[in-house]
Amino acid sequence: NQHQILTFALVSFQGVTPLPLDIVKIDRSLVRGITPASVGETIVRAIVTMARAHDFYVVAEGVETDAEFEVVRQLRYDAAQGFFLQGPLPPDELEEAMARRAPSSMFDGQA
Repeated sequence: NQHQILTFALVSFQGVTPLPLDIVKIDRSLVRGITPASVGETIVRAIVTMARAHDFYVVAEGVETDAEFEVVRQLRYDAAQGFFLQGPLPPDELEEAMARRAPSSMFDGQA
């Protein structure tokens, strides 16, 4: 019977706690293929819960599918980035897109 081991490591919290952090970004590698009630969702939920306990703004990186976006929405992230939401734009189109976008929560009433 072989075990699959996932290791999270910090050498010391002393190196992290004095930093002026206010945003936590969840890497694409944790968002990719995430589904409700999966091990990945459980791990990400724990990270989001820890971030919320410290009033951090939580961002999901690399959201590329509707299913990933739905899990991110259910976990109540503050924001998401990725091709599902918007592909790369040239500078002039980016300025227009930013001008059209409301500064409210991307989840409309979910925050």
